Amino acid sequence: MKKYFAQLLIFSISFFCCTQANAINLAIDEVLLDCIPTPGFVSETYPGEENISRINNLRRKTGIALVAQGEPIYVIGKVVDEDCIPVEDAKVEMWHANAYGVYQKALESGEKKDENFLSAGFVLTDNLGHFNFLSIFPGAANETTAPRLHFKIKHKDFEPFETVMYFPEEATNLSDTTLESLGENSDYIIASHKLTIQDGSKGLEIPEQDTVYNFNITLKGKYTQKHY
Repeated sequence: MKKYFAQLLIFSISFFCCTQANAINLAIDEVLLDCIPTPGFVSETYPGEENISRINNLRRKTGIALVAQGEPIYVIGKVVDEDCIPVEDAKVEMWHANAYGVYQKALESGEKKDENFLSAGFVLTDNLGHFNFLSIFPGAANETTAPRLHFKIKHKDFEPFETVMYFPEEATNLSDTTLESLGENSDYIIASHKLTIQDGSKGLEIPEQDTVYNFNITLKGKYTQKHY
């Protein structure tokens, strides 16, 4: 048993039931030692709080069996302060373009509108700061914008914070103007790529064809409510 105490990664698995399909929610509790504030990025594509439902499965709408076009992806992560303290009960909003690279906020109809794509949702972080979503890999909006996910974090101890997540090993990252403008700091908004994760004791398995991305968000400031 000693080998388990020597590991630097602690895997915690949680399920919660949505009114949307019973999406698997997976969180990896990493040991965070150096929490540099995540670069902010404000986007004009924000759909508005009234258009973001409390749901973490963006692949399909409530009560509809059909799923959105695109490769399924899992997005897991953790919200922490600059001292690496997990931020509990933070509202994490996520939205992005559909598989055609179109933000559906500005699209009423047409062949590039995916009627089955929810496009935006939010969850609340747990006591360890975890959040997770099930969605589809987004298309690129244009030639100078690589595929990306948008996040907005809201919590009473912090100012509202908006940022963006890019995908690792994505060729179009090289031509993305936002990443180029950030220089070396761009590393802080590129997710890490996780392989299929299994835990036999919990009976949980992410299908091999589904990809898991890990994206931790560090808020500037200190979380005053957490005590150990």
